[in-house]
Amino acid sequence: MTTQQDRPDLEPAMRGGSQARSRSGVHLPSQLEPVTVIAAALVLLQAVVRGWVVSGSYYFQDDFAHLDLARRSGLTSEYLVRDYGGHFEVGQYFLLWVMSHTIDQTFAPAAFAIVIMQAVASVLLFILLRTLFGPSPFILLPWTVYLFTPLAVGWSSWLSAAMQALPLQIATALVLIASAKAHKTGSRAWATGSVAAFAVGLLMWQKAGLILPLALAVHLLVVADPQPWRERLRGLRRTAGMWVGLVGVLTAYIVVYLNVVDGGLDSTAREGVEVGPMFGETLFRMFVPGLFGGPWHSTGAESTIFPYTETYPAMIFSLAFLGIVVASFMVTGRRALQGWFLLVGYLVADLALLGLGRADWIGILLRDPRYVADALPVMTIAVLAAFRGLWEPAPDERKAAQWLRSRMSLRMTMNAVAVLIVSCLVTTVRMAPVVQHDYAANYALGVARQMKEDPRRSVINTAPPFEVSARADLQGMMNAIGADVVFDRPATDMYLFDGLAQLKRMDLFPGSPSETGPQEGCGWSVGRLYEDLWAIDEEPVAPRILRMGYYSGVPATLDVSLAERTHTVELPAGLGQAFFVIGPEAGDVAARVSDGGSICITDVAVGPAWVADEAGAAAPAG
Repeated sequence: MTTQQDRPDLEPAMRGGSQARSRSGVHLPSQLEPVTVIAAALVLLQAVVRGWVVSGSYYFQDDFAHLDLARRSGLTSEYLVRDYGGHFEVGQYFLLWVMSHTIDQTFAPAAFAIVIMQAVASVLLFILLRTLFGPSPFILLPWTVYLFTPLAVGWSSWLSAAMQALPLQIATALVLIASAKAHKTGSRAWATGSVAAFAVGLLMWQKAGLILPLALAVHLLVVADPQPWRERLRGLRRTAGMWVGLVGVLTAYIVVYLNVVDGGLDSTAREGVEVGPMFGETLFRMFVPGLFGGPWHSTGAESTIFPYTETYPAMIFSLAFLGIVVASFMVTGRRALQGWFLLVGYLVADLALLGLGRADWIGILLRDPRYVADALPVMTIAVLAAFRGLWEPAPDERKAAQWLRSRMSLRMTMNAVAVLIVSCLVTTVRMAPVVQHDYAANYALGVARQMKEDPRRSVINTAPPFEVSARADLQGMMNAIGADVVFDRPATDMYLFDGLAQLKRMDLFPGSPSETGPQEGCGWSVGRLYEDLWAIDEEPVAPRILRMGYYSGVPATLDVSLAERTHTVELPAGLGQAFFVIGPEAGDVAARVSDGGSICITDVAVGPAWVADEAGAAAPAG
């Protein structure tokens, strides 16, 4: 049987040494160690894969709202410090404001930012794993899962989701690196860096609050292992200043958060949420299959929702994961429990937050990897902590550890890495077209193109389809992508976009309130002085359309006054209609002709916009 002593070329890498030996026998500096060189190649490959996926994606949902507000508000407190659906994300909004200066109708600036942030997060996680476990080739296995898992495909194709997940992962890695270094070296600089990174992480997303208990757990279960528990707790005293700083930052943040975010958790939304099925759906049909690269198809994938894993494949993936857990105990003994406790504890925290904060959407979020994205780095730490017996021989070392170590080599590790990459890419390639938001791209670009074709055409600013954006109207969408267009201009012909971004001629909803003028054959005769026409009631529906039928012998300029606002439209000679977009306000409707003599206003109506004639197809292009 081959032993490690028979293979001296692997010993430094397997035992966590600082140097590796080349074939010529020359010692290479640590930065040229095979593990580091391979890691650099894997990060580059991840950037290529992730770049291919995100380059075909587009802005979606919250992206339009954030970018629109960034352009309209600028770098103001109104923009930075706000409650957005229970989120408090000053740092994210700052980065989006910076990006808004480069955003155009392509997704290229966002794709570039996502790929760069992902590369930074990947490199920092590798540094963290090396800091905690040394340069063993085995660290490449769970790290490869992190790099290429299809669990990241959905949220990394959505700018707003990536701006939550990736800065959180970066902050997590920085805090853990700095805290581990502070513990090992006693450096105040590392301790200060840990507190600073934690503060920045909290500014990016409130979920960074989990970093503090995570850092404490990593210290006790990983950094201080295998010391007795009394010594582990004493170790906290040596870096007490750092822990006090971390607690102080979190306390201050909670105070600010509660003053900014309005309201609390909706307990009624949590009624009927069963914890057991929730854990089963998220963990065994999404998280565990995703760690192996499964489920190798795109069935059920939508937006950021992960593909559906059928029962039998889910059982196979679960058994495979159970096999890994059992193997860790065979190699490391009871110490392996510490690694799995770390992972299970963090996943419980993730799912608890999901159940408490997003219970109203729990049915569709159970297979949304966004809500466990921050558990992926924790997974790598947990697996390595569970298997650390491979490269940290103990006096009472188990035979399984000796047997497995004697058969491990860099080549075998790379074979396993290659299998994981291929498995992950199978699902990634199939998922990519589903999560790239083609509907949002086609809709937004279709609106922008048609508005540019005829800038004088009057189009009402309506809400886009819910699947495109639930928080931004068309004006906001166009502003978000840098399209300089104007909606809601008064006109004698007004149009609206349907769900496929096709222009339709607009009229009022059938049966809308209306009034006919008192003069037979004319209605209201309107000249150069304002004439009161009608009083409309307040209606909490916006936008509403005010429609006036008119007759004029010559071209005229019509001014309409409502609620201290004046709307002006140029009327051609003849019989026609004029449309004005108004809000929910009430008041007297008055009109005058500022140029062109007197005209007849035959009738007035107000109500929601409606397609004038379904058979009338789209409006003319010009």
